[in-house]
Amino acid sequence: MKPPEEKSRSSPLKIRGFPALNAAFLCLFTNVSLMYLYPLALEKLYVSPAQIGIVMGVFSMAAVAVRPFLGLLIQRTGEGSVIFPGLALATAAGLCYPFLDAFGPLMITVRVLHGVGFSAFIAGGFSIAARSIPSKNQGEAFSFIGAAITGAVAFAPPAGEALIRAAGFDALYIAAVSALPAAASFCRAAIRNASLTPPVPAPAAEVYRIVLAAGSFLPLLVVTWCFSHSQSTVLNFLALAAEQAGSSGGKFFFLCFFTALITLLTAGRTGDRLPKVYLLRVFLPIMALSVAGIPRLIGSPYWPLPALAFGISLGMLFPVLNAMAAGVTPVYAAASMAVFTAVYDGGFITGPVLSGWMAESTTLPAAFTSAAFIVGAAFFVTLAAFRKPNP
Repeated sequence: MKPPEEKSRSSPLKIRGFPALNAAFLCLFTNVSLMYLYPLALEKLYVSPAQIGIVMGVFSMAAVAVRPFLGLLIQRTGEGSVIFPGLALATAAGLCYPFLDAFGPLMITVRVLHGVGFSAFIAGGFSIAARSIPSKNQGEAFSFIGAAITGAVAFAPPAGEALIRAAGFDALYIAAVSALPAAASFCRAAIRNASLTPPVPAPAAEVYRIVLAAGSFLPLLVVTWCFSHSQSTVLNFLALAAEQAGSSGGKFFFLCFFTALITLLTAGRTGDRLPKVYLLRVFLPIMALSVAGIPRLIGSPYWPLPALAFGISLGMLFPVLNAMAAGVTPVYAAASMAVFTAVYDGGFITGPVLSGWMAESTTLPAAFTSAAFIVGAAFFVTLAAFRKPNP
């Protein structure tokens, strides 16, 4: 008979409902990743680059703006009451894309509704993970979720490009929207099979007061924003850095995401065995060095060094941060994960904006350097704020 400790370390894939939840994340991010190609369609409609930025940006802005309200609603009524209407809303928005033929209020409205629907799934999906996975398995569980997301981000856009070449943009829209009913089906199975404690209703002000007052939560949010801001800077400006260096961004993306995927699939249990704060203190500096090195090494024979370092740090930091957020206030997991994911997504808004301003005001390498300093500052936050090994 296995001892209790060994049982607690069994794979999260054996936990009822978790494989279905992981499949739902894969489907949702397949939808989102296919729509990363939407700027190609907008260009064909003669939408200006500035307007393309607005169209793509309002998706994330809407998702972040509604996340805390969705978290509170989940806390009161449960995940299903938010996830399924959200996926229905995203599906309705997805069906509108073939009929959008010009930049304007209708296009912006569709993107906002799509973002709100996406946000509903994120709020509910991460709440299910936080409430159904035992704390000793959460690091590995969030690694699997990260692997599903990374797999979709890595493979959906190339598949979408092939669809566009073969059958046009309508085929892309059909493929993207088809992933959403599949996500709903997997979510239904996850909720039906998972062992979820009943939500604890409480006044909104009280819930978020408790969550934000948790000793380690605010510093964790700062670290999370630093991480996602720097990650977003790399994802948005890597291609430009490669072009300026006369190199290929594609090979960097492939090696980086492949490394992150392998790390997520193989090293997730490390976050459950070792103190999570120590892992932050190891991999935040590695990420900072990799970000600073990208524009300086991407055109040299040493380009794999920042690609490998960035991929490994992504694969280690994503599940650790999620597991720490899930454990801050387990009773109010829906609210805490809603705030956490909103801050994480907020970094994907500030990354391109602030780093773009820095690149325009100075140079592109300076933008990468500033992002490296920001994620490096997160290391010092962990030294100052997290006194215990596992906050």
